[in-house]
Amino acid sequence: DNLLAMTLWSWSRLHDLPLAGVVIPSAVPAMDALAAICLESPVDILPRRSLGEQLEKGFLADPDFIDREPWRRLLAANTIGGLPPSLPVFLAQGTDDDTVRPAVTAGFARRLCAAGSRVVLLPLPGVGHGLAAHDAAPALAEWLAGRFAGRPAPDECSALPPL
Repeated sequence: DNLLAMTLWSWSRLHDLPLAGVVIPSAVPAMDALAAICLESPVDILPRRSLGEQLEKGFLADPDFIDREPWRRLLAANTIGGLPPSLPVFLAQGTDDDTVRPAVTAGFARRLCAAGSRVVLLPLPGVGHGLAAHDAAPALAEWLAGRFAGRPAPDECSALPPL
């Protein structure tokens, strides 16, 4: 809910779009407070968590807002597309991530593979969003070292691991 709230908050300001009809008016103060918190250290997660809990109770006035313009267009414009097939890709995904769902990452990996990219997908069993980068760092460093050494990028597209 935090990411959706922050996305709507920032798009509304960037594109001068009213949140009326999309967000319940009583949720706007929590969204404003969330936007004012910089995420610079793990300590900053605590106030975000409590605001997120307020938003989890429900903050959308229209859950289907994404089917309407201009929101549909903004979502499409901010959705990652394909990458050049010559660009190798390393993905890591915590299986307990509730911010970026494993199915989303698996779908992205399959789309990259279908477009001809060489993809490595590292599942991180039992890892949530907050520790995925930390836990994937050794494998990523090894993968990057291989690219700098001129070795061909590994490719798991024929057998992507389950998430």
